[in-house]
Amino acid sequence: QSIPCPIAEEKKFLLLSLREKVMRINLRNFSQIEELPLENVKNVISLEYDLNDECIFYGDTNDRKIYKQCLNGA
Repeated sequence: QSIPCPIAEEKKFLLLSLREKVMRINLRNFSQIEELPLENVKNVISLEYDLNDECIFYGDTNDRKIYKQCLNGA
């Protein structure tokens, strides 16, 4: 008897910095666009995302700092 292994579907999205906010666009459904609830967002110009921990790293030029914020509640 063949039993298929469960395969988790990977999230496919694009992060977009609009300086005062960061948006996440679902690449499987372009109508799903959300603003991420990030702190200290004033002038974001760079983004990085850790898929394993669901954390976003963003650089803000006003504060001259790099921030890390996890979106999984951790």
